[in-house]
Amino acid sequence: MVKRLFEIGKLTVGQAAELAGYSKPTFIELLGKLGVPVIDYPPQELEEEKIT
Repeated sequence: MVKRLFEIGKLTVGQAAELAGYSKPTFIELLGKLGVPVIDYPPQELEEEKIT
């Protein structure tokens, strides 16, 4: 439930971690193991951020 609320943007990663009873770093690690991206950057923005 908490993971889904984070995925749809209803909770920040910090809020979701707190609600789930984890530290923020631990929650981020768990999301990674579940294949849930923590940072949602559109590909175009990533391309614009590249340092040439």
